[in-house]
Amino acid sequence: MQQLYADVGAHGEKLQIDLNFTGANNRLFGQGTTPEQELAAGRSLVFTNPQNNFNELEFVTLNGSYKATDTLSIQANAYRREFHQTVLNANKTNFTACTTGNGLLCQSDGTTPALTPTGGTIPDISAGGTIPLGEDDTETIHTVGVGGTLQATDTGELFGHENNLVFGGSIDHSNVDFQSATEVGVFNSSLQLVPSGFFVDTPENTPFNATPVSLSATNDYYGLFVSDTFNVTEAFAVTASGRYNLANVNLVDHLGANLTSNNQFSRFNPAIGGTYKITPGVTAYAGYSEGNRAPTPSEIECSNPVQPCLLPSSLSSDPPLKQVVSHTYETGMRGNFTLPEMLPGKFRWNLGLFRTDLNNDIYGVATSISAGFFENVGSTRRQGIEAGLTYNDDKWSVYGSYSLIDATFQSPLTLPSPNNPGADANGNIHVVPGDHLPGIPQHQLKVGVDYRITPHLTVGSVLTYFSSQYLRGDESNQTSQLPGYAVVNLHGSYTISENFEAFVNIQNLFDNHYDTFGAYGDPTGVGAPGIPPGAVTNGPGVDNRFVGPAAPLSVFGGIRVRF
Repeated sequence: MQQLYADVGAHGEKLQIDLNFTGANNRLFGQGTTPEQELAAGRSLVFTNPQNNFNELEFVTLNGSYKATDTLSIQANAYRREFHQTVLNANKTNFTACTTGNGLLCQSDGTTPALTPTGGTIPDISAGGTIPLGEDDTETIHTVGVGGTLQATDTGELFGHENNLVFGGSIDHSNVDFQSATEVGVFNSSLQLVPSGFFVDTPENTPFNATPVSLSATNDYYGLFVSDTFNVTEAFAVTASGRYNLANVNLVDHLGANLTSNNQFSRFNPAIGGTYKITPGVTAYAGYSEGNRAPTPSEIECSNPVQPCLLPSSLSSDPPLKQVVSHTYETGMRGNFTLPEMLPGKFRWNLGLFRTDLNNDIYGVATSISAGFFENVGSTRRQGIEAGLTYNDDKWSVYGSYSLIDATFQSPLTLPSPNNPGADANGNIHVVPGDHLPGIPQHQLKVGVDYRITPHLTVGSVLTYFSSQYLRGDESNQTSQLPGYAVVNLHGSYTISENFEAFVNIQNLFDNHYDTFGAYGDPTGVGAPGIPPGAVTNGPGVDNRFVGPAAPLSVFGGIRVRF
């Protein structure tokens, strides 16, 4: 992993300008989700590889502010962001030996020959089905985005009361180039895919997923906003705001017509809230706000349940998606206090309640471990409690936070989940209002401490706990949850000079074996360790649970350079 951050600025009495650059060149060779039965045979085993992810980022931001008068100031920012991503994933495949016995490779129906880009046929590289077939799915994404925000802030009085008015607008524009391809191959005894050199060309408007894909997307987002905070009294302040959003998402399919579409979404989102200072050290707050999110290009073009996408390496034709609209309610208290007779530092605390209802929520429905589609699933809700307590003095920094997140579906749904043992005869599961969203632990706890041994040397530790969660593919909550886990990490840093700092991190100090994510899939047919030979999904002796194992005990460090 290579990362760079640089910042230069000029600050005057009226004008301030800051220019910063963030760059990254990261190569990830990660382990994806793996069958539980395979991990039982060995925690380091991988289910189908390679799984490579290469990311490059160049991000330049210019921020400026100008103080026009004692009460009026102008703020602006502009940015340019360029992102390159290359992904190579080995997966199981629906291609199969042709049932006609012609020695060729066929589509999933067993009779339609799989063709190359030149129209040639592909030989049966599985030797009549005796060698497990797979495919290397590659994708490249190149995104260039530019944009900026301009706003004015007025802090003058209104009707003799303190008042803070902010108004402005924003523009964001990006061009995205997306390419994907599929190369068939066979798995060796290590579940490493051996590529064949045969790339599949499947045109659109067939019963099978189209490949390759070449797609361009142009995204334009416009926003106008205003916010005003009025101090009714010295203790009570009211804030009212509004924002109008307009999004244009236009896509061009370079290999056909199914993916070409023009989409526009707009909405005005109001918000209102208030704060009341009960005592100098205690403030209560409450508020209501609305928001919206336009579907992304990948969601729009992967929303056909008849042709699930190989996420994220393929796309399919698009039924229209609606934008997501949120309604958020929150209330709580925050404050600070000291205990001078016991400790020299200051305590800060917060306690809040929240509820966010999403209408037309967009959800990624998994039809297998690597494929799925996006759809509007009606209403969902996330509600809960957030609490925190911190203590700081010259030597110690101690903090703790707790979150209760109750995330549920609020609309009845029927979803495909053929690998879930609780699915019906058609491979579907049935969600009822109140079922919990998978992948979201209900309880989250974080406790940490930092100690400054000297002005240059600091050491610390963090304990993180996540409770159990339902697996993706079990939206109906019919099967057992993925167990919760706790992990302890250590860290330390030493300031060598103003520009150089040495650091070291120890992750998973006690080398705990735990899993951070789970989903249902089909582990059969590729010779994975622990899976009975010749077994079929949902058959006797097969556990369809795939999990994401956490990294073992690891130590890393380096030098941070600041200019």
